[in-house]
Amino acid sequence: MEPKAKKQTSKENNPKYFLNIDFEKDHEYRSLKKIIEDNGCYNYTIDGIKTVVYNPVLAFILTKEKLKVVDCDTKKNKIINGLSFSNDYAKGFKEGVEHFKKEYAIGANLYGSDANQYVNIIHNHYFHLRHKEVRGGWYFYKIHYPKKLNENEIEDFGFYAGILSEVDSMVNNNIQIFDKYEKCDKCDNQTKETIKNPPSFEDKNYSQRQIAIAYFIMKITITEKNAKECLKKHSQTTSLKILQKLITKNIQLTTLSGNKTADKKHLQDLNAAKRLMSGIKNTKGVNDIDRFITAFETAFNSEY
Repeated sequence: MEPKAKKQTSKENNPKYFLNIDFEKDHEYRSLKKIIEDNGCYNYTIDGIKTVVYNPVLAFILTKEKLKVVDCDTKKNKIINGLSFSNDYAKGFKEGVEHFKKEYAIGANLYGSDANQYVNIIHNHYFHLRHKEVRGGWYFYKIHYPKKLNENEIEDFGFYAGILSEVDSMVNNNIQIFDKYEKCDKCDNQTKETIKNPPSFEDKNYSQRQIAIAYFIMKITITEKNAKECLKKHSQTTSLKILQKLITKNIQLTTLSGNKTADKKHLQDLNAAKRLMSGIKNTKGVNDIDRFITAFETAFNSEY
């Protein structure tokens, strides 16, 4: 049941861009974000191919004619046509749908004696296993967007969106079979990876600063009353120094210190905070911190 690796195509002189942080102010982005928040996705037909886009930033990239970006090589701002990526996304999406149907054909797997094992395998691939060296299963591609914009990256996100759409459709059409689909206590030992506990606040590998960043993004205030409980959920330390590490302003997350080592560590902390929120499936928090990571990465690469 383990799928074959997705065939990769290398394109010469494939330019790479970072998305300009100004996108969050665009009314088209806000409109797409509202649609996805209300419906869970954005239905986008490209040259007759019906696709689904799960992340509002990615939807914005694919539909924006005058897209503000930063060239990764020259570090200069420029404007490109985001629609030029649409065909790459549609191609990947179509391949993802076909890949799922081939590697995970439903048939007797879903309705026969192996139903539980089949559901557990799909669950693990959706939420836990590595795909393209990325942790978090197929779900990773549902809540993230490509940090570097080029044809290959967009096609990859389209590929996994195609898989996600097939799984979501299957789950919605078979509610009784997938009634406990999102719970890890049903994972089967015969699957590639056994998950004994669901990803949650119980991951205790985060530093106090990383916790402070995540809670700031989630708009949860850390106080003397709840600090110990926060640390108990996420960290192995009980020191209340977190009260001196609190984040109170957006600018604290995007401003360079002028010290490359310190700034590199800050970028690692931002990504760790994102993993914390991804682990507890706080989609809004993951989407919100993405823009801070993009802004800081852009400034970091421009400066150093």
